[in-house]
Amino acid sequence: KPLSVWEREGATLVNSVAAIRNTYRYRMIPLLSSTGVRFPRSQIVATHSPNLERRLRGYFERANTHSLWIKRGDVHNTQEGDVSMARSTAEAWALMLGLRSRGVTRSVWQEHIEGDLVKLYGIGESGEEWFKWFYHKDQNLEGHPFSESELKETFFSVAKALRLEIFGGDAVVSANGPVYLIDINAWPSFALFRTEASAAIARHILTRISHPVA
Repeated sequence: KPLSVWEREGATLVNSVAAIRNTYRYRMIPLLSSTGVRFPRSQIVATHSPNLERRLRGYFERANTHSLWIKRGDVHNTQEGDVSMARSTAEAWALMLGLRSRGVTRSVWQEHIEGDLVKLYGIGESGEEWFKWFYHKDQNLEGHPFSESELKETFFSVAKALRLEIFGGDAVVSANGPVYLIDINAWPSFALFRTEASAAIARHILTRISHPVA
């Protein structure tokens, strides 16, 4: 059965169908705008919009940038071409054509934020249950300072806004101080922490079964 059917029949889902759908980028971006969290400037663009190549050229000229992330507008990174950096109008246009050819109807154009890339994992709704972070590999780490407690608070507040209980995400610690949330998802790998995370997930699920949310 689809999860939505189990949910309608009264099953306890962790995460709920609504929470999972809230992580689709075309839904997540408007929801994040209401939280006040720092998030890269992003716009949702239909892959079949007219004059896309000209719009991309204008984006690079107006933003005075050499980097633009092109991401599919629904689910997260599932295969090559879903999340890619373009360094020119030609590269960005090729990526848009690639999404279009695969039947992806929405894209996200997102500014690139320079800084240290951080991976985040969380379980629970209060921020007190389980939280881990680590630096992504394969980067020139600068070691920009940041507040771990602020990172944790921001991450859990966003998860709460999206109604997520088990989640992962990415953030960038920028050189001038602010931390930007880049992404949050409902199906994290829990890399580096799977044994510890599995126990925390089991505890959380047992709690939810015993005390279902109304």
